[in-house]
Amino acid sequence: MTDHLPNWRDGSTKQSVLDFIERANSRGSDHMERVDRIATFDNDGALWVEKPAPPQFDFLFRAWTEAVEKDPALANEQP
Repeated sequence: MTDHLPNWRDGSTKQSVLDFIERANSRGSDHMERVDRIATFDNDGALWVEKPAPPQFDFLFRAWTEAVEKDPALANEQP
């Protein structure tokens, strides 16, 4: 059997994606025509959203907040 996601670790997430792909390619209630299938992956193989800036900014702001909570002196510095 070919591993279609060789860079992904084995586990429930990888298996869920593979199961979804199998259902989408098989005739049945979850079947999708080829023209309706779109998937975008980032360089490390993770799914990537269409507009990545909002989640990236959310991550940065949360990381900065956490860093300042650990070291309040950082609040006086530019990130």
